[in-house]
Amino acid sequence: MNFRFLLAPLLLLALSDTASAQTEDSEAPAPAAAAEAPVANDSSPADEQSPGTSPSETSVHAADAAPIDPNTCEIHVWASQLIGGYSTGWAVALGPIAAAAEVEGRKDFNTIKREQITAILTPQVQFNAIGKVDFSRIVGGKSYRLIPEASPVDIKTVEKDKARKTASAHGCYYELVVLAVNYYKAALYSGRLYTTLTLRRFGDAAEMTSATSSNNVVSLDVFTSGIVEVTPEAAEEVRNAFNTSVSKVLGKMK
Repeated sequence: MNFRFLLAPLLLLALSDTASAQTEDSEAPAPAAAAEAPVANDSSPADEQSPGTSPSETSVHAADAAPIDPNTCEIHVWASQLIGGYSTGWAVALGPIAAAAEVEGRKDFNTIKREQITAILTPQVQFNAIGKVDFSRIVGGKSYRLIPEASPVDIKTVEKDKARKTASAHGCYYELVVLAVNYYKAALYSGRLYTTLTLRRFGDAAEMTSATSSNNVVSLDVFTSGIVEVTPEAAEEVRNAFNTSVSKVLGKMK
């Protein structure tokens, strides 16, 4: 698998502080298993309609899921299992030895930031953000249902393994994986949230026909490297940054 999206924070360290959001695409040709729980918006009333669904299709409970019409597409969704927190200071400019010492010195801080991001961007929060996106263009104008998956997915095989990652044999089938979410803070920059998603397309085939991975980066001004305890404002900023990235990444996929 191409890990350039997962390493985006490190690769972009050398770039100047330009736009607060940017995206990258890559096409890759190929995944099978699953609990079917249509995703709904946490922040919305329980009966509010999600994009591409009918009110009867919208639910956060697996037990409420009715059989999916053959003309309705399934989009199985996995929240990110790879959430990182990284920061660097001026020592990175002093050579590899100084940089290595700084990384070691920041280990506890980076762990704190990773735990904070993980606590803010829970799987349900990630599913809710994805549930706000209109997938009509991706599924060719058909109706669709978003199905959150709790089972872990091997991110190393997301672009390579062609088999479906659920047991579904539905005739219109997609898989969406939030591949990685990384917080990165450099000495020269404000904190940034990097989000990478992979869309796997199957149609009616048993094996993946194509995959697209794309990332987006959004600057964080409140959730700074100096924060030890997360304020409500900082948590909201992180959620909004994630929502923005999801919307931008999926908005250009088709």
